[in-house]
Amino acid sequence: MDEYINREDVLKCLEYNTIQKPSANDVVSATLRVAREKVEKLPVAQEGVLLSFWRDPDKDPPKVETEVLILYRNEIDGYGITTAHYEDGSVFLQDSVWYWEDLPDWGTYDEERDDYKIPKGWWEYRHFNPDEVYNNRIDRPVVGWMPLPPKEVTQNGNQ
Repeated sequence: MDEYINREDVLKCLEYNTIQKPSANDVVSATLRVAREKVEKLPVAQEGVLLSFWRDPDKDPPKVETEVLILYRNEIDGYGITTAHYEDGSVFLQDSVWYWEDLPDWGTYDEERDDYKIPKGWWEYRHFNPDEVYNNRIDRPVVGWMPLPPKEVTQNGNQ
């Protein structure tokens, strides 16, 4: 796998510091200038383009209510992948970006806000639920997550 470095850090390392001898200054200055020019021309890896990896949901959960890919353990001691979003137990129904059905059945009611808090956990609407039902709790252990790929995915260079 390729190793990526921060271009700005490299350019900072190549900044020129004066030396006592004028003849040495000319050689060092020219060498550093050429090195900086070459580094500046190298292609830059965009952060979003780098390959994603599975992240630990316990140590590094995703941003609340952001749809991600999850890796979960299934009933037959294997694994599955689906899309889902994470709730940390602090979001109210009225503030959520997701559509929730039957939240009064399992949400926590807050009298001050006259609203229900969405319980902590992983939720999805494509895999663990019957048709026409949204946001079901994932009842399998989630062992990893990663951001969704960018929307503009190209295949073989074609869009």
